[in-house]
Amino acid sequence: MHYTSEEWKDIFEWCGCLWKHGEQSHMHAELNDGTHSDIYLNAWSLLERPRLVRQACEDLLVLTQQWVGKPIMVDRVIGPPASGWPIAAGLAYILNCRWAVARDRFIRPRPEELPKEKDATHPSTFPTPSQGASIEYGDLEAFTLSGSTITRSERVIVCDDVCVSGAALARTLWAVERAGAHAEMYLPVLVNRKAAHPQFPETKSLLNMRKIISLFDLSSQVWKPEECPLCIEKSSVVRPSTRWSVSINA
Repeated sequence: MHYTSEEWKDIFEWCGCLWKHGEQSHMHAELNDGTHSDIYLNAWSLLERPRLVRQACEDLLVLTQQWVGKPIMVDRVIGPPASGWPIAAGLAYILNCRWAVARDRFIRPRPEELPKEKDATHPSTFPTPSQGASIEYGDLEAFTLSGSTITRSERVIVCDDVCVSGAALARTLWAVERAGAHAEMYLPVLVNRKAAHPQFPETKSLLNMRKIISLFDLSSQVWKPEECPLCIEKSSVVRPSTRWSVSINA
């Protein structure tokens, strides 16, 4: 049995993952990159339910295989730290392959790894961090895979629970390429919010080379703090990622 996109959205709401201004709270959300939004999604309420995680991973693999057009054969699945690892483990279990989690240790690329000219068409070419760029988790810097024995010949799927700015996916992709492995040209995620989110130069070219495959897309409004209409209406702003229980009960 597989659920549709609408059914998965209902399941996320039933689990209490979806927080909306005007419904659950009079407040509105501050995202990890500092922008404001009328909707916030916290997947942990679903990730703590093993049966739903397994079903989500099965459905995600069905959608991925439909896009790929052939059986998926990879050596490993890797997710970002925090909430990316349950998806990596779930997908790897079904695919009968290894999995790993990227580590949140900031590593800037070595000078010899940086191209003299940016080439968005080449999978091994990565954008350099912008001065003062503010994106999810800070400036675009590679995660590290130092705790994993990844070989240069491995084919790797990079996944996550929710794609917002795409920075976590980009940093994981960068770490995979640094290890010499090959990252597949698709990115399975439970929910894709990237379509409604501003594109950052640090992640745009890298992610646009790959297909983001999700159980459903979540449309929402996103504003810069100084342009936020909810702030103008005197709505309080809160970061639900660090105050989830307070936010959903406010």
